[in-house]
Amino acid sequence: MTLENNRTFISPRNQKITRVDTRTHTKDAYGFDYPSMPSLVDAVMSQVDNEFPRRQFASGCSFDDIVWQQAIGSLMSLDHVHQGHDHGDDEHVLFSLIQAGLVNQQAFDLPHKWSTRSSRYSAMMAERLWALHTAEKARNDHLESELHVLKGEVQLLSTRLLAVDRLSFDASKKIDEELKKDHTRLDRHCACLNMIADKHNAAIEYISNMSSQQELHRLSLLALHENICLCNNRSDLAEAPVMSDPSLSPTPERANPSPCWLQV
Repeated sequence: MTLENNRTFISPRNQKITRVDTRTHTKDAYGFDYPSMPSLVDAVMSQVDNEFPRRQFASGCSFDDIVWQQAIGSLMSLDHVHQGHDHGDDEHVLFSLIQAGLVNQQAFDLPHKWSTRSSRYSAMMAERLWALHTAEKARNDHLESELHVLKGEVQLLSTRLLAVDRLSFDASKKIDEELKKDHTRLDRHCACLNMIADKHNAAIEYISNMSSQQELHRLSLLALHENICLCNNRSDLAEAPVMSDPSLSPTPERANPSPCWLQV
């Protein structure tokens, strides 16, 4: 690539971009020394291999110099960036139109400086917008890949959560079964305790009844004893002989003998 007559940029593919008017400025818009044409070209060519080689902007220079510098950057971007990708027919037509608007027109195209300036401005704007579109698409593709990875991680986490939930459900089910068994055993023990309590109450009632019957039998025996004693006394009085000897008269003990089973 060369700079011819300090006005015309010649690319490695022999494509030419000539500045529309001859520059007459010595100071830029900020009062500093106006940059030379080679410095404007070097500022763009220093970033030719980058994806966005127009980060160097000739701020303070005339509009012609800005358009000329950015047109060089757009042309080199077409050669170094876009041409390395596999584009469709529409993209190839678009890049051909952009390139035609950037480089010098042929004599039979009847170029005019105003139309040349306008076409270069439109072409470099289209190329720059396409570069931004490409960068945004790459960013979206990167985000899409990250979302795909994140989706896989979420699915894996969901699978693990389902497994943990299943294990928790199985453990809870097992605990419920054990609790049911414990409740069954507890109910059986309570039934046994209630049966023992019923038997205990029945035994107490039986003992109480037996005590009452024993008392009744004792009273009956006492009454029977009294009746027997009365009968014996009456028999002794009726059958006793008349005796002259007072010593032979019946004694109280003889008159009322106690039964043998009541003697101590």
